Amino acid sequence: MFFGHMLHKASGAICALVLFMASPGLGRAAKDTLPAGRSHYVNSSDPNADDSGPGTKQRPWKSLAAVNAHTFLPGDFICFARGSSYTGGLVIKDSGAPGRPITFTNCGTGAAPSFANPDFNVLNGNAIQIKGSYIIVDGFCVNDGPEASSGGTGTVLRSGAVFIEKGGDHNIIRNSEVKNSPIGVNVQGEYSVITRNHLHDCTRFLRAPGWGPIAVLIGNANTEISYNRIANYVATGGRYGADGGALEIDPRLYNLQVHDINIHHNYSYGRSEERRVGKECRS
Repeated sequence: MFFGHMLHKASGAICALVLFMASPGLGRAAKDTLPAGRSHYVNSSDPNADDSGPGTKQRPWKSLAAVNAHTFLPGDFICFARGSSYTGGLVIKDSGAPGRPITFTNCGTGAAPSFANPDFNVLNGNAIQIKGSYIIVDGFCVNDGPEASSGGTGTVLRSGAVFIEKGGDHNIIRNSEVKNSPIGVNVQGEYSVITRNHLHDCTRFLRAPGWGPIAVLIGNANTEISYNRIANYVATGGRYGADGGALEIDPRLYNLQVHDINIHHNYSYGRSEERRVGKECRS
């Protein structure tokens, strides 16, 4: 079944609310151990965690500050413990290489590691900001992103629970969950793959009164959006009566040429699902 609905905003951006066939269930990245070599561990709830420590399984890092301060190399794995939670912004500045990505994943048992950045003045509200290339983010949960502060279009378009910066190419976001964030995933790099994620339950404006929430924003070329589940991305009221949607193609942040966008096997549905999906991350 296919349904396409195009909304033209006064700004000239094109908002696409798209319904495709249902996707398979989301996978899980949980592991008890990571490959030998350069594997790093983070656990906010471990009493032995220490930001000044080595980041090993026995003595993991405790906060995002330690992760952000570290330099990672191609092939590295960074494991966030299931059941742990982090506030602020994870900034991924290093790059992997073809065939040797840097992988940010989870391990252990329990709920997926949870990330939140409630302050738009900190990293534009990005809970995960990716500047590097050949990065994989696998099996995370991001909660409750902020609405954009007053400012120009360029300011608003830097919002996003997960933000892939221009120049951050060949990155993959998969098997993750984004809840209640006015932009779920914001793609400004090339050759990005956003796949098998669950983005749901944002009925707040990105910026009132006329800019509704967006599950995935595409601002650059050569992007694949596939096998995602998107629920309840619409705000009612405001300038247009209602606004928002599953996907928006909007290249105005860097005025880029958007082409070769491959969108397939996504499932977008509305508020009727809210009772079943609930309000918490459940990956």
